[in-house]
Amino acid sequence: MIFAGIDPGLDGGIAFINDNDLILSKTPVIGGRDYDVQEMKRLLTHHPMLGSGMFVIIENQISMPGQGLSSTLQTGKGFGIWLGLLAGLEISFQVVSAKQWQGKLFTGVSAKLDTKEKSEIIAKRLFPRADFRRSERARVANDGLTDAACIAEYARRIYTKDELDGPYIEHTPLISAPEICQKCGKYIPGDTIGCRK
Repeated sequence: MIFAGIDPGLDGGIAFINDNDLILSKTPVIGGRDYDVQEMKRLLTHHPMLGSGMFVIIENQISMPGQGLSSTLQTGKGFGIWLGLLAGLEISFQVVSAKQWQGKLFTGVSAKLDTKEKSEIIAKRLFPRADFRRSERARVANDGLTDAACIAEYARRIYTKDELDGPYIEHTPLISAPEICQKCGKYIPGDTIGCRK
């Protein structure tokens, strides 16, 4: 089984874990300003680790206070593209908030650090041989890649039930939007875990 984590921003990335191997890819973009949808699809369908099934966790995107309109739209656009690809390719996935995965993984680090620094520390602890730089010329880790690696690790823990509080029940679809669970708010297609409410 392959576990993947997606940080869906333009500066984000996707990480794949199979056993203890980690493969990182930055979010495919064209000219630094728009998502390369065909390359995003290729990452999900032609990856060297594929063949034994995949479970993906993607970080939910919300607008932040003070964030510009175009930035908010661009972030939502990438999130929507990834969701569409995952659903269209029938890949099992779950959408989680940043606070959910960070709350489970950001242990043993100073609370005074910002989330980017915590993500880098945890990713480097979990995957000490990985190179989290955006390119060979970069001198610092890319927070989109460290977040993606942490989200992939969270996916592995969720899937293997290390973090489950159980028991899970079947989702109850909304009447107006049957792909959304009315109890927990999760996107139902592709969810392999179930509802905890």
